[in-house]
Amino acid sequence: MSDDKRIRSPNWLSSEKELLLSLVQSYFNIIENKKTDGVTIKSKLAQWKIIADQYNRRTSHCFRTAENLKAQWESLKKVARKDAANNRRHMIQTGSEDPLYIPLKKEDPFLQRILCLISTSAGLGNMIEKQKSNRDTRISRRPIHTNTSSLELLRKKKIEAIELQKKLAVEEMERKKVLHDLDTQIKKQILRQEKIKTNLLLIKRRRLLACRNTK
Repeated sequence: MSDDKRIRSPNWLSSEKELLLSLVQSYFNIIENKKTDGVTIKSKLAQWKIIADQYNRRTSHCFRTAENLKAQWESLKKVARKDAANNRRHMIQTGSEDPLYIPLKKEDPFLQRILCLISTSAGLGNMIEKQKSNRDTRISRRPIHTNTSSLELLRKKKIEAIELQKKLAVEEMERKKVLHDLDTQIKKQILRQEKIKTNLLLIKRRRLLACRNTK
């Protein structure tokens, strides 16, 4: 084997990738600066050396050079972009708004963090807004008959809801009528009792007057 053949560095652990991402986030504006002048390039190289120094002080798994860390970061960005592109392609082909839509695979939170970070400067724009726009465009172009069954089901549920609302309204009116009738009967009964009391008082007074006259 040739002596000048590159020696492959040990595989990266998940904890190493997490550490790298946290360090990159701290100095993202410097290492991802889009300027290509000499000062900016030197600043980036110097910053990667600082990141490497901090990285190696915080892990004992394997020593990584600034070049190793930079190469791994570029690889992670590539994987994140590819994963997002595959998901968008699958979403467009199958339709995420379709009731039978099944995602290509479960989203990787780690890759999502990378994607959100690089979307601010890598020319990706707002990934979420683009995906929403793609979904809306795709849905508007899809044949209407593909969602006919779902539309009919929604209409049926709406009709059932209206009928139920009407039924409840009728029941409420009947309940109010019953309460009104009961209230009327109670008031009549009270008036009747008051009238009886008044008549009894009149009879009692007449008897008292009659007794006084006989004396």
